[in-house]
Parts: sequence; structure tokens; C-alpha cells
Amino acid sequence: MLIPVQTGGSRTPLLLMHGMFGVLPWRRGRALAEFLGPDQPLYGIEAPGFDGGRKPRAKAAEAANEYFAEIRRARLKAPFVVLGVCGGCIMAIQLAQTLAMAAQYGGEPPPVPLLMMIDPPGLPGMEFNPSDLEGAADLLRERVSSWFLDARERLEEIPFDIDDSKMLAIATEVGAAVELSISTHQPTPYGGSVQVLAIAPIAQMVDRPHWPWRRVLVGPMGLATLQCQHQEIFTTRAPEVFQWLKKHLDELQSPRHEPQGA
Repeated sequence: MLIPVQTGGSRTPLLLMHGMFGVLPWRRGRALAEFLGPDQPLYGIEAPGFDGGRKPRAKAAEAANEYFAEIRRARLKAPFVVLGVCGGCIMAIQLAQTLAMAAQYGGEPPPVPLLMMIDPPGLPGMEFNPSDLEGAADLLRERVSSWFLDARERLEEIPFDIDDSKMLAIATEVGAAVELSISTHQPTPYGGSVQVLAIAPIAQMVDRPHWPWRRVLVGPMGLATLQCQHQEIFTTRAPEVFQWLKKHLDELQSPRHEPQGA
């Protein structure tokens, strides 16, 4: 689902991808929109199905095609900046690739001048062995349900009533399906411009020349490191993260913008 957070403004629209469990972090999106100012359009993407009406797509590529169709239906025009956080980085890459393929097919300019990733998974995709998906699904249901219950205060707004056991069960199935689609997806090489902000252990894995991320992020890439734990990224280190985002979004508006490091 495409969710408008801030529709006004003349800058390149920012598309904020949902996280590993399909939920759009509403509080984070609104705080980011306020920080970036009224001239920065910002749209969130949340996985469908939290209302019990349907299931999310089983494959990351299928989900990206659906998100792309919603962007088209909303009559949003490229270019876009695509932003992913944690496991949502995998979906952000896939959406950027989907947008790029559609533009190439239509003879249009490259639609994503910048893909931004905050603390992506240490290894891109294939967390679970495809031969053991049944066991993985059971593990994910338990993990997702616990995560929703633990995160209720941190998220503030989630797309279902967490105190309703039936709705929590539906959300658990949705979140587990989204995580399974992300965790079993192997991204293909992406040649667009990318900026990555990550905690030190993840930054080391992204930066190693012969490790999987370098086979995925094959275009111009900048990498910045946060000296903190993952859970601190949008709490105590949020001002630093927002400044990093703003810096690269501001650079993108420059008429002589060229990809550069962090």
C-alpha cells in the first residue's frame, strides 16, 4: 500500500519502504518529513493484508511489481529516491530495480537517482534454506508475534489492534510472509547510485570486496558508519541519521550532482 506522509513540495519524492515485517514506521516517517521540511514529498510503502482482506505477495519481485503499480495508479512521476531500513533494504533494492526496468522498457530516463540503505542485513537474502521453508515459517511466526508485542510502544502506530488476538494472529501471518519473501530473495546486481549507513559490523560486511553485498551493489556506492547498536539507530542516534539523509537529499538537488562517498 502506498501511503502519503507528505505530498507537497518540489524536491525529488522520497519512497520509504516498509521493514522486514511489512509495517511502515509511521512515527519515523512523520518525524523525517518534519525534519526535511515541507518541500520534501515523502510516501511510505506498507505491505497489504493487515486488515485480513488478503495475503501479501509470496515473492519479493511480485511485491515490488505491486508497489510499482500503486505508484503508477497514484500518478507519481519519477525520479524517486528509494529508502530502505534493515530488512526493508532488500525490498528497496527490488523496487528500484523494478522502476529501472520499467523506465528502460518505456525509453524513459533512469527513475532512481539514489537508493539509500540504513543498516541492511549482513548478507543479502537467502537467510533460510529453500528446502526447509516449513520449519522457517513456524520460526518466523513466533518471531514476528513477539516483535509486534515488544514494539508496540516504540512504533506507536501499527495498522491493526494489537490487543485484539484475532488481528494479532492475522498480522503475524502477514509479517511472517513478508519476512519469508525477503529472507529467501537473492537480489540481482544493482548498478544505480547507492548510499549506505550502517553500524560498524554491517559496514564491514558491506565493504568487503569479495563478499555478497559487493556482487549486488555494483554501481557507485558511498558508505558511512554508525558507532552504535542497531536498536539505537532511530533512538539516540536519530539526529545523526536524519542529518545523513538530508545531506544526500540536498546533494541530489544540486544541478551538478555527481555520486560521491559518504
